[in-house]
Amino acid sequence: NGEDYSFNEWENVLDKEKLVKLFLTFPEQTVIHGDITIENILAHKKQSKYNLIDPNPENIFNSPLIDWSKLMQSLDMYYEYYNAFENHSFGYEHINYPLIKIPKYDKLKTDYLKFLKANFSDEYIDRIYLMQLVNYIRLLPYKMNFDKTKSISFFAITSILVRKYNEKNF
Repeated sequence: NGEDYSFNEWENVLDKEKLVKLFLTFPEQTVIHGDITIENILAHKKQSKYNLIDPNPENIFNSPLIDWSKLMQSLDMYYEYYNAFENHSFGYEHINYPLIKIPKYDKLKTDYLKFLKANFSDEYIDRIYLMQLVNYIRLLPYKMNFDKTKSISFFAITSILVRKYNEKNF
């Protein structure tokens, strides 16, 4: 969408030592939902209750970090909406995808970030963002097999997240 990106930006994120540290010094292990995204939360407005659906507790690392990062995946780049849109296009030197702005999601993200900052260290929040990137990177081969055009857009979105992570723009 008119922004230039470089594979050089990925070096920090793909730094082997950093990734080993992330995964070998994982926070506490516990039973988790494993896929807390916006679309897996049912809210009961009148009762102020929430139900979590579609669990995926079979992760290699059963850490709350997984769920915090999956929720960030929904709120940071509107994962579910980009996944639903079909008007993605790409060419030799461009990738275009719909620009989405969802004020309710932005408000949820603001509240979510306040919650994270009140309850976790900067290092833990950094891990949440890095794990969000891991989630997107893990999605790329699946997307490539399922929908090549959309997979290119998800690569572009992942590149945006890489830049945001490198600049600590969160």
